[in-house]
Amino acid sequence: MPLREWQQLATDAYLASGQQDFLLEATPGAGKTREALEIARRLLDDGTCQRVVVVTPTDALRLQWCDAASGILALRPLDDGIVFKPGYDGVVVTYAQLSRGASSDLLRRETGRYRVFAVFDEPHHAGEGKAWAQGLINAFDHAVRRLGITGTPWRRDQRAIPYVRYDETGLLEVDYHYRYAAAVNDRVCRPIVFHAHNGEARWVDCGEIVEAHVCEDMGEEQTGAALDVLYRPEHQWIPAMLRKADQTLTDVRREVPDAGGIVWADSKKLADAYGLLLYKITGELPAVVHSGDSDAAIRDAKDKIDRFRKSRARWLVSVAMVSEGIDIPRLAVGVYAARKWTPLFFRQAVGRLV
Repeated sequence: MPLREWQQLATDAYLASGQQDFLLEATPGAGKTREALEIARRLLDDGTCQRVVVVTPTDALRLQWCDAASGILALRPLDDGIVFKPGYDGVVVTYAQLSRGASSDLLRRETGRYRVFAVFDEPHHAGEGKAWAQGLINAFDHAVRRLGITGTPWRRDQRAIPYVRYDETGLLEVDYHYRYAAAVNDRVCRPIVFHAHNGEARWVDCGEIVEAHVCEDMGEEQTGAALDVLYRPEHQWIPAMLRKADQTLTDVRREVPDAGGIVWADSKKLADAYGLLLYKITGELPAVVHSGDSDAAIRDAKDKIDRFRKSRARWLVSVAMVSEGIDIPRLAVGVYAARKWTPLFFRQAVGRLV
């Protein structure tokens, strides 16, 4: 796939800088993975670096990076005691792997033997003082080049992120940015319209009936209690929301025939229930994906996401699986029925639609 204009400009800026550490911010959905792979390919070709190591937040993204690199680089997940194997340009690891010590020490040794280009995918995950940060520093202190790529370059707790710069006021400095407004103007990303829906929740608290209107100002505790009610599949609110969303998807499909929709759910139990509700509404059983504790569960979820990406299926229901780094260009309608309220997660979720 040819580079987009912003990717070519970012590549030129990176190569011209000659910096050991470089932070690239691009709006979710803009194509950061493709950009990082292009830079890695250039550094390998001109001899600046000999090997590539990519660090990701999750196992699912580790596998996705290997797939995305096909045709540009030969990458493999690091899952044994050998880092750089013949026939491969490098490996992909998770921040969690580095925090366990052995992988971090192994990579530290290899960065002493080879000129390594390290790519940190969403490096805000490695806040100062955390095990993930210590593993990262130990592994890549001797890397020849280090590139951070992010759509959300901050941490809520304000912990410093390794290998990035801060100005005198403590604000993080970005070396190259490509933001959402520019991406919409360039037709790289879609414009987003937010629809907030009202509703009423009623529940019993210590023997008393409590009522709340969704759009009223409520404390965090009362908001959580109201959402517990509204997110129940037997309540009127979530089925009505799913019907409205499916009608919106039908409208979008008049112009984009394979457009898909996504529901972010709070738990596996709720996700399964929402899947059944969507089946009753559409006559089509949606894919339901959630993170698991085993490699087999992760692979199964990844396979479902891949099948959905390539299909014309209407709906995908996710629990903490479809956020940062997951690229499904045909997603056009979303129902946010999760209780993760951090700006970071919300922005990453919206990024799947843009």
